[in-house]
Formats: sequence, structure tokens, C-alpha cells
Amino acid sequence: MELLKVRNMINMCQEKLIEIKEQEAKVNRLQLELEHMYLSSDLSTSQLKKANDAFETFAKSWAKIVTKISEAMNVLTGQDMSDKEMRVAKGIEQWIESCDKILTELARVPKSERVKRLAKLQQQLETQNKNITFLEKDPLKKAILKKGLDIVKKRIEALTEEPSTSKTEADVNSELEDTWCTVGNVDLLDKEVERAEKIVELARKEEMSAEIIEKAETRLAEMVERRRATIAALEKMKAAEEGLQSIAVSVEATSSSDLSIGGTIAELEHAREQLTSYETMKKEAERAAEKMLALDDNVPQTTLTSTRNRIRNLSDQWRNLENAIEDHLNCARKEHRRSVQKKINNEERLLEELEKRLTDSERASDAEECCEHLDNLESLLEKVDSPLEVDESSVPSMDDSFVRESYTRLNEARRRLAEATRERIAALSRAVADCEHFEKQMADIQQWSNTVSTLLDLRKSSDVSALDVPDEYKSAFESGALLQELAREFRNTILVRIKKTLNSLSGGWTRQLITRRNR
Repeated sequence: MELLKVRNMINMCQEKLIEIKEQEAKVNRLQLELEHMYLSSDLSTSQLKKANDAFETFAKSWAKIVTKISEAMNVLTGQDMSDKEMRVAKGIEQWIESCDKILTELARVPKSERVKRLAKLQQQLETQNKNITFLEKDPLKKAILKKGLDIVKKRIEALTEEPSTSKTEADVNSELEDTWCTVGNVDLLDKEVERAEKIVELARKEEMSAEIIEKAETRLAEMVERRRATIAALEKMKAAEEGLQSIAVSVEATSSSDLSIGGTIAELEHAREQLTSYETMKKEAERAAEKMLALDDNVPQTTLTSTRNRIRNLSDQWRNLENAIEDHLNCARKEHRRSVQKKINNEERLLEELEKRLTDSERASDAEECCEHLDNLESLLEKVDSPLEVDESSVPSMDDSFVRESYTRLNEARRRLAEATRERIAALSRAVADCEHFEKQMADIQQWSNTVSTLLDLRKSSDVSALDVPDEYKSAFESGALLQELAREFRNTILVRIKKTLNSLSGGWTRQLITRRNR
């Protein structure tokens, strides 16, 4: 049973080794890809370091897996290396591990020191290649260590060949003096800034002359400034264009809206104020664009033309919008002035009619005419008291002084006539009440007169009995003073009552009523 388990474990280890052998070609391709990355100039030093560290971690893990499987196979098959071979294998393995760290550090040290240390590592590598020949009992372990030594060799060669693949000072100087991207295109300038940064980094890393380093730093600063000026100019021109467009949309919406004339004028004046404030932004955009174009003497004609055309169009649009706002304002103000003047004229005609009615009401001679004038005056007063359909806040700001003065005079006339009308309505109301009271008293007198006349007629008839005659009349008859008593009673009852009624009436119109009634 135990033997069966051992065989199964051996078979499993052999299968894993076969799988590892099959994947070895992929590992080799991965190593070649890493070497290609070293020779390429597309990646920065930090990116190469990350790739190298990742491959080292992978290689260590790969070697440990193979070593563990190999050791397990040796234990299961009863094979074992001698103490001397184990010491040699252990020494080679430790040297490979130390080389991983050393080569990683050498990628960051100056070239002069790196060359010396790489020479020493090359000598140590030759010694380790000789030592690996002593490993004969474990071919798999020998193959693994041989593979590790090959990786170290290729890394040493890559670091040794790096100076020959890097650019010389002449190449760097030629690239710096070559034509670089001009202003106007942010994407291209971003790439140029990155390119200049790489040249500065290379010049410092390769310890080139101070003149080359200074020239590279100057080129980098120049590219950074071109990019900054381009971004500033494009952003300010875009902001000015968008601001201008927003005002234009607002003006168009105001012109086609259902706002009152006063509201339209207020919105247009606000748009004009906004446009005035945006003039500063427009000028800043013009200055930023001219500053951008002045940074380089070799700006292409297409860039010059397109940028200046854009600025010119911005100025033209601003001027056209300014004129459009003024035209809309003039039309709105004319319409406002015409509307206000029309309402003022209508109100003046109403006041003239009211004034005429007041004059006519003074000639009223009876209650019927007083009532008629009273109704007319109350109706006109209601119209005068109703507010004018005019935006009073907008009248003082009107340019036409004649309209402003007319509106002021109209308000004064409205107040004066409204007060006079209220007084006249109160007088007419009192007169109508007095007339009604007078007519009621006259009706009462008429009724009393009819009663007395009936009594007198009855006294003249022959069938009047003594019982129908009042006692005071009998006494007056016997004393011969009946006529005087009747006259006194008539005076005390009729004339006195009429006198009181007449004294209660006042005003010239009452006297006219009495005169006409007497006639």
C-alpha cells in the first residue's frame, strides 16, 4: 500500500515536471520580451524597473517550484547528491539570489560605477558556470541552476549594452535644436512636454555636459510655457464665445416672450449690462491669443489665420449683439412711449368729461337732475380712482421729457378732480336727501289741507250738527271771535310748519326749486 502511494506521488511529480518543461518556452519568450523592452526607448526608467521587478519575482517563484518538485523526486526515488555537490549547488543558488538584488541596484547607479561592478559580476558568472559542471547526480537541479545563470548573464549583457543603445550628446543636441511643436495644439504640446522631460532625464542620468542639460531644461520650460499659453488662450476664447452665445439666446428669448413692455425693457437693459461686463472677458481672450502667437516666430500660417479669424469673429459677434440689443431697446422704448402717451390721452379725455360734469351739476334745479348728475359723477370717479395701466416705475426712466411731464400733470389733475368730485357728490347726496325730505313734508301738508277742506265743507252743509263742531269753535262763535280763532289756528299750524320746512333747506339750488315750484 505504501509503495503504491510512493509511485503515485512520483507520477504526480513527473507530470508536474513535464508541465513545467512545456511552459519553459513561454518563459523564454517572456524573457525575450523583457530584453526588447530594455532596448526600446518608449518606456521610462521607472516603468522598466517595474517590469524587471515583476519578472524577477516570477523567476524566483518559478525556480522555487522546480526546486521543491526536484527535491521531492530525489527523496521519493532515494537519489541524493553528495555533500560537496550540495554545497556547490547551494553556493550557486545563493549567488544567483544576490545577483538579483545587485543588478536591480545597478540600474540606478551612474554609468561609470555601473561599468566597474558589471565587470566584476561577469567574472563571477564565469566562475559559477565552471562550478555548475560538478553537478552530475541531479540533472534537473543542474538544469534549473543553469537557467538561473543564463538569466543573470542576459541581464548583465542588457546593462552592459545600455550605454551603446542610449543617445549620445550629439544626438540629444541635434534633437533639441530640431523643430518642435508650436503653439495652438494642446495634445501635441502634451507629447512635446513629455518628450522634453525624457531628454532632461536622459541628460542628467547619462551625466552629459552642463550645456546639454541646460539646453534640455530650457527646451522643457519653453514647451511648458507654450502649452500653458495655448490652454489659457483656448479656454478664454471659449469662455468668451459661450458667454456671448448665452446673452444672445437670452435676448432672443426676451424679444419673443410675453413679458410686458416694462419687463422687456428691464431684461434688455440687464442683457446690455451683461454684455458690457463680458467685454473685459473678450479683451482678455484677445490678449491671451496674441500672447500665445507671440511665443513662437515659426507659427504656421494656418494657425495664425484661424486664431485671428476666431478673435475677429468674436469681436464682430459682440458688436452685432450690442447693436441688436440697442435696436430692441429703441423699439421697446418707442412702443412704451406710444402706449403711455395713449393712456395719458385717454385719461385726459376722461378728466375733461369729469370736469364738464362737475360744472353741469352746479346747474341742477330739481331732485331728478341731481340724481342724474350724482350717478354720472360716481361712475366717472370710479374710473378716475382706478389705477392707470402704466408701469409707473418705468416712467421716470423714459427719455422723452414731454411724456414724463404729461404724466406728472395727469396725476396732479387726477388728484385735484377726484377730490372736487367727492365733495360735489357729497353735496348732491345731501341735496337729494333734502329734496326727498321736503317733498315728504309737502305731501303731509297737502294731506292736512285736504282734511281741513273736507271739514270746512261739512260745516257749511245744513246737516252739520252741533256735536260735530269742536267746543273751542262754539265758544269763539258765541263770543264773536270765530274768524280770528280760525286764522290763528291756521297760522300756528300751517304757516309755522311751512316756515320750519323752508328754514331746514339750504343752498341756492333749494331756492331755485322753491321758486320753480311756486311758479
